Amino acid sequence: GDELEEYAQTNHLSFEEIKTPHGPGIEFDMEQLVRLIVTSYGLTDIAGTKGGVELGWTLDGAKITKRAGHICCGFKLVDRRAIDPFTGSPMFLATDANLSVKVQS
Repeated sequence: GDELEEYAQTNHLSFEEIKTPHGPGIEFDMEQLVRLIVTSYGLTDIAGTKGGVELGWTLDGAKITKRAGHICCGFKLVDRRAIDPFTGSPMFLATDANLSVKVQS
């Protein structure tokens, strides 16, 4: 609700409620969103390098009723060099052959 919209405006994330032939929708500026995530997790300098930043993308949809359905697109940060924006510590910690992850996949 209101808190999400306030956060989006504060962090310059634009989105727009749109009307499509299939009904209402919300459209985000994906470039702004990806830039915010990359910056927040300390990967801005890495993003400009040859290897870039690793992101995982997913796309899913379903027909709910004869006339209604949905399509969702999302991404998650999977780059091992990411820094937790709240604690400043690495998001992924590797010790020998073990990998400790601070996030749910």
